[in-house]
Amino acid sequence: MNITELLNLTTWIQQEIVANKILDKYQGLYSALVHVRNRRVGQNYPPFETKKNDLIKALKSIKTNNLTQEQLAFLTHLNIGNYIGKNGVDNVENIFHEDGISVPIHIDKIQHIIRQIDTGINKSNNIKKVLSDCPIQEYELENEVLMRVYFSNNSGIANVTDFKHYGKDWHDIGRGIAMVFNKAPEDIKIVGANKGSVVLDFSLLIEIAGAFATIVFGTLKVIKDVYDIKIKRKELEHLNLDNTIATDALSKNAEKRRKDGVKIIMQELIEKHKLDVNAEQTKTLENSVKKLLNFTDNGGSVDFIEPISADNESVKNLEMRDIVPKIRQLAPKVRELEQKVRLLENKQGQKQEE
Repeated sequence: MNITELLNLTTWIQQEIVANKILDKYQGLYSALVHVRNRRVGQNYPPFETKKNDLIKALKSIKTNNLTQEQLAFLTHLNIGNYIGKNGVDNVENIFHEDGISVPIHIDKIQHIIRQIDTGINKSNNIKKVLSDCPIQEYELENEVLMRVYFSNNSGIANVTDFKHYGKDWHDIGRGIAMVFNKAPEDIKIVGANKGSVVLDFSLLIEIAGAFATIVFGTLKVIKDVYDIKIKRKELEHLNLDNTIATDALSKNAEKRRKDGVKIIMQELIEKHKLDVNAEQTKTLENSVKKLLNFTDNGGSVDFIEPISADNESVKNLEMRDIVPKIRQLAPKVRELEQKVRLLENKQGQKQEE
């Protein structure tokens, strides 16, 4: 995450958390619960359910769709992310569901959340104060979208050989997608790089960004289905039923889903963007989709950052505002399934050694 993104996140916290009085909503519920604990016999039951519903309504109204993956991760690091939006709603409901009518436990847990959010807001304010005095240079995006590519897991870059391999792959990916819009690979520019696992920032013309988003979302759906099939096959293997027919059939289904998925993604892309492609363009586009599918399947990921002028109609006309939030919701689920597959594979290997 670069400095501009961090500064923008502190502004987002002011707009979504502070301005919407989320801390006050939690405090209201806390106070109502304290009244319940301290009530006298025969005293009317304070309406803490009303305060709880007010809090849940406020948490649901918080919009995180325009935050990048790294901003969302840092929001959790600030001990705010788990207590807002859907995560916050689930957390509050779990407190009352798991602990039944134990009001003292409810009070302790809500008080803990209040302290966490208050500390997180104070940290954010301090970050904003420091960064506001710093000169910040930013790549100006005019009718462009920033795409961030994470070379991680089995799609990571550890040496120059990996660098050469993925450099060629991403040249082919960019060439195939740019070509269907009658653009050149040079129109996809590298404008930044970050430390840690290799992360590259690309600036894309809006129509090309829309195509990338469509493909990335499509690949995530395909990989999710493939992992679901792999999990079923691994679970069947663990039963030791010696049912090779069933396991072979599941393996074939997984491979078929990948092949069919490439065709479906291409068809959806062509129809959605009303592309008129010739034979050569179709071939290069198919190669792009396959390589992007492999990159994602091996653990790489792609995120998108809306331009400053994100309110203009050209962005709205593409499905960027619809697809990008779906990508951010689906990507973690795919990684969870991937981890489950790896866990099942490890268990199977341990059994074979025994």
